[in-house]
Amino acid sequence: MNNKSKVSYHLSKSEFWMLIILVLVVVVALSVIYLITPATDALAITQQEYEAANTRLQLLRQDNARLQEYLEQEAAANAELEALKLRMPDYYSQEITLATFDALSEKNMLEIVSVSFEGVKTDPRAAFLAQIKHESVKSDEQPSANANDYIRYETIQLGFSGTYSALYGFIGDLENEARAIFMRELVISRAEEGAVTGGLTLLVMSGAEAEGDEYPNYDYGAPAATGKADPFAAFPGYIEGGDAELGEQAAPSADFYIILNSYNDNAGKASMGRYLQASSEVASQNNARLNASLTVSEDNGVIRYSYELDGKKYSGAILPNEEHPRQIVVSVLSRARVDANDRVGVQLSVTNNTALTVVVDVRNDDAASPRFLAGTMQGTVQIGR
Repeated sequence: MNNKSKVSYHLSKSEFWMLIILVLVVVVALSVIYLITPATDALAITQQEYEAANTRLQLLRQDNARLQEYLEQEAAANAELEALKLRMPDYYSQEITLATFDALSEKNMLEIVSVSFEGVKTDPRAAFLAQIKHESVKSDEQPSANANDYIRYETIQLGFSGTYSALYGFIGDLENEARAIFMRELVISRAEEGAVTGGLTLLVMSGAEAEGDEYPNYDYGAPAATGKADPFAAFPGYIEGGDAELGEQAAPSADFYIILNSYNDNAGKASMGRYLQASSEVASQNNARLNASLTVSEDNGVIRYSYELDGKKYSGAILPNEEHPRQIVVSVLSRARVDANDRVGVQLSVTNNTALTVVVDVRNDDAASPRFLAGTMQGTVQIGR
């Protein structure tokens, strides 16, 4: 029986060193992947952060060196803001506006004969600017809820009378007022002895309405009222009963009335009706000379009437007035015109089918340009008392 010898393998010296080198390569590769590369990346990030922080530090040092300059700029901006708030505050006050007109008119000796406020409006800024520029607003433009996107404003009609230099000074002072009051339109007419009359259209604006009750109070030092201590005391020259021999004859009580106001009056420009009967009034807001008519007839002692003003009609029946049983009195109450734009007036035609006299009593009409004109008169009609 043959015994086989066991075979054993031993690394050669070169193989041993090759194995050692391979192990070292693996260890180095693992060290690079898991140790050196993360440390290098962290170092790069740290260097970037350091450079950014250093840049911010340099900027802060520069800003700190200009701190005083920034504080001065802030103070100047605050002063400018306060000045703008004076020109266009967050509130709107008609009292302050009236006081401004009063002070400037007194300074320049310009007589303010009428002031008409047309009502405060609040519009989106885009709509307001489009109105000023006479443009249309795009339908897709929707205002935001921000109060700064709204304008609160009011148009004011102001009638005046005085010299041209007084008007020039008034407008100049108005432009220099701390409170912004803008002039939109000016109409001037020459009056007697070198004077001028006319009207100013002004625009006063403010921001959106102030929140809460943060409205400033205004104290106006108005002069003490003058006049009678007793409003029921008779005025000088009053005569009980209106004796014609001792004083001017009292006007008879009217059956009908016509009232003619100026074009900038808040009431109806022209109105007509039965005396002491408010429901019978017809009125017009047209700034123009209007056509009016009155027709009266008699039937068994009853006076039947119908009148018309600017296309509006009213009719009814009355008994003869006990104070003047032989007359039918129409009282026309007028007033002087404000300026050239004031075209309110009436031309009255009367048809009298009665045996009575229709008396048209016109009072306080404008002497230079009468508001009342007589139209067609049929029957017995007397103009004036």
